[in-house]
Amino acid sequence: YIDRYDFSIQRWLPPIVTETTGLSIVHGNGVVYLGTIDDGVMAYHTNGTVYGHWTEVDGLGADIVRSVAYDTATNLLVAGHPQSGFSIIDVINGSIETVTMRDDIDSNFITDVATRNGIAYLATENKGVMRYDLTTDTVLSSWNSLGADNLNSAPIATDGSTIYLGLEGFGVLVYDRVSGDII
Repeated sequence: YIDRYDFSIQRWLPPIVTETTGLSIVHGNGVVYLGTIDDGVMAYHTNGTVYGHWTEVDGLGADIVRSVAYDTATNLLVAGHPQSGFSIIDVINGSIETVTMRDDIDSNFITDVATRNGIAYLATENKGVMRYDLTTDTVLSSWNSLGADNLNSAPIATDGSTIYLGLEGFGVLVYDRVSGDII
């Protein structure tokens, strides 16, 4: 289920019944996107009706989607897979591109995803934070060798020009998104 709350009337609405197990959720452009444990990415209008559904059959790297992030600058959804790289879904036309180590990224083991201004930031299990330019389909240099490699998880979030990277046992590492400098 996806719980819904309407702030305008200050009431809980009936939940969206997903009939699948969700691992991650993001809202973008009036649609709720759910990364699932074995059913790809489900998309729902905020009223609960199904907007879209993408799986391996449609081109996703895997049906398990550990993390999803919506980029407002490009209207692209990035889905991170635990062993199959990441997939980029054009939510307007439904096309999918999957990026793996065959495409020169450093790792297929994606643990979390964040996007900001056309750049995808991908926390990996074993190679730091990979960066990918969504507008030019270009692999950018990774942020690695942080002195905290081989973590069980590394949650990532963005806020303006700042990237926050959670490091298990170390705290939060703060990056300047533009320069790549550690703040």
